[in-house]
Amino acid sequence: EMCIRDRAQADYDDDGDVDLLVMVLGGVPRLLRNDAEGGHWLTVDTALAGSGSDAVGALVTVEAGGRRMLREIGGVTGYLSCSDARAHFGLGEAARAERVSVRWPDGSRTELTDVEADRVVTIRQPER
Repeated sequence: EMCIRDRAQADYDDDGDVDLLVMVLGGVPRLLRNDAEGGHWLTVDTALAGSGSDAVGALVTVEAGGRRMLREIGGVTGYLSCSDARAHFGLGEAARAERVSVRWPDGSRTELTDVEADRVVTIRQPER
């Protein structure tokens, strides 16, 4: 029997599916790789102007295949670990996102259109 102390999720191998790292109390961490075949995906990496650091508090919206999905960029998610700061979206059958937008923590916005799926896209906040 193992006692799970913490966990972190990330697309560890950047293959489009989210993997899980489990921290075990008094034991060895375990990486549970997700190798399932699935639909299309898009991961959005955000960076603040000037510092280039993760845009904690930014809201990422992706519109693809008639669906609108939202993710907030968060900070630390656990005691012994932290999940990927990038926003991951499953797009199903949609091979493109019609729109990807970021509302930055200062309220400004950045928008991309016609974004190809199955990749990591980096969006940097423009300098003011």
